[in-house]
Order: sequence, then C-alpha cells, then structure tokens
Amino acid sequence: MVKVIALVLLGLLGVVLLMQLGVRLRARGFRGKPVPKLPGEIGRKVADLDGALLYFFGPNCAACRPLTPRIRELADTNPAVLLVDVSRDLAVAQALGVMATPTVVEVGAGRVQGYYVGMPPQAVLERFRR
Repeated sequence: MVKVIALVLLGLLGVVLLMQLGVRLRARGFRGKPVPKLPGEIGRKVADLDGALLYFFGPNCAACRPLTPRIRELADTNPAVLLVDVSRDLAVAQALGVMATPTVVEVGAGRVQGYYVGMPPQAVLERFRR
C-alpha cells in the first residue's frame, strides 16, 4: 500500500513538473514575436508607448503577493509599467498567452522583448525604475 501511494505521489509530481515546463517553454516562444493587438485601455496605452512592462497578476494569487507592491511602486513613477489584473482584463492576458500568474511581459519596438513567469530578473525591473 505504501508503494502504491509513493508511486501516485511521484506521478503527480511528474505531472506538475511537466506542466511547469510547458508554461515556461511557451513563454520562451513569445520572445521576439510581434506584440498582438491588445484590447481595451491596456491595448491603447501599449500602442501609445515606445516600450512597456506588463505585469499580470491575480487578486487571490499567493505567488503574486511579494511582487505586486514592487511593481505598483514602479507604476507610480513610470507610466510604461502597467498592472493587469487577469480577473478583470482576461482578454489582454489571453492575447499574450499568459497561462500563470505572476507573469511579466516586456514589450518594445512592437515586439515581445521578455516574457517571465514568476519573478523577473532584477535587471528588467531596473530598466523601468525612474
């Protein structure tokens, strides 16, 4: 019985790891691609900016809690930093293929420059600090 439980748990761990890998590989595939037409107010803002940092979060996302205040601080001083609540702007998240929160997408020159699931590199955040 213990062996069966151990095998089931190992199998579940494998599934979770494969899902994580799939999300990260899909994110990597967006880098360098043209930014799709984004709907709504977020789309209008991105279209008016030379570059932007889009932070996708969920209001109930535990993994987002430590990053959200840092991104809000950047957004307070830099209009190119946009917070996207996926519960309200799901169409924007879908247009950029966001599958998990937190996700940070850096756009510039009409292309996706960076796509980070989880915590982005500090250098990315520093580029948007004013």
